[in-house]
Amino acid sequence: MLFHATASGDATYGGPSRKVRCLVGLGFTGTLTFADGANTILIATNPVTGNLYEFWDIVTAFHVNPSTTTDICVMISGNAVR
Repeated sequence: MLFHATASGDATYGGPSRKVRCLVGLGFTGTLTFADGANTILIATNPVTGNLYEFWDIVTAFHVNPSTTTDICVMISGNAVR
């Protein structure tokens, strides 16, 4: 599945997932928070265009929360194996 996050604020993508990749299409000054449900995975500060983040074995649901308007491509591959 492929999604685009363009607005600031928390957005949820998919459910349990085997692999998630996020590509920053428009860099910005601020923070970009990634979470698995309520558990923060990473807070990236001042992400630049081209940054690629990869996460494995998402248990609940994947959240992307940019602090400002941007363009982030969220790619989800497969359901998590339980």
